[in-house]
Amino acid sequence: QKSGGVHQEGIFSPIVMTAKKVIGDDKLNKVRGKVIGLHTEAISSFVNTHETFMGSTVMLEIFAVMDKNKDGGVDEDELAVAFKSLGFT
Repeated sequence: QKSGGVHQEGIFSPIVMTAKKVIGDDKLNKVRGKVIGLHTEAISSFVNTHETFMGSTVMLEIFAVMDKNKDGGVDEDELAVAFKSLGFT
């Protein structure tokens, strides 16, 4: 829960509070920054797979499946069917 922009309690709160007592605020903030940076890098690497051979091959296959009428484009109805098949309504 948030109150005034500061996180009060969560699943990692005991770990954070203990780390803060052991290593101090400054060191904890540096560690947090490093972890956030690594997480961002991992997510970016995952998202950027479309630029790889495998990623572009998968994207072409997904497009081919979505383009039901084979006109080279995905219209609103085809997109709606694709989203619905993925569980979006």
